[in-house]
Amino acid sequence: MATNREREAERDLDAREKQIRDREIMARKLAEWGDDIEADSGQEEYYKDRSRWWFHQQQFRAHTREAMEAELNNEKEILTLSTIGASQNNSVKPELTLNLASKCIKSKRKRRILVPLKYSDNEDDENKTEERKKKINENILSKKLQPFVSKRIVEYLGVQEDELVSEDLTKEMMMVC
Repeated sequence: MATNREREAERDLDAREKQIRDREIMARKLAEWGDDIEADSGQEEYYKDRSRWWFHQQQFRAHTREAMEAELNNEKEILTLSTIGASQNNSVKPELTLNLASKCIKSKRKRRILVPLKYSDNEDDENKTEERKKKINENILSKKLQPFVSKRIVEYLGVQEDELVSEDLTKEMMMVC
């Protein structure tokens, strides 16, 4: 007599073989496929009655979705039972695995250490941040905005005007922006 595991293994093997045969048949069919020929022959349901074909597609997709959800629930149940059984025996610690693509992919992802942010109500810290902002603004002003303004003035007027590119004027422009 065959045990349950042997029968299940045979069913899995038969299902895999059937899937391989179906893929081969579909590959041959798609290699020889002619859309105009199939439309003229009217053998495919898609060309006979599209609303009926669409209805069957919806049913097939719903059935497939239900089967996938059932398989996922089954795997979750197996995982839960294995962790409960392992936790009852204190000498064996449960080892969680992901059963998505293969049966034994272990999660090796490292956890990042969270660093707490430091907040303070000191005025010194606020003054430091204001000073940093001023330095950054001056840096942007001198390196990026002044050359841009001078290029635009030359572009529009045709002549470089040093009075229009002065720091006071560009600072006023920064305040407006």
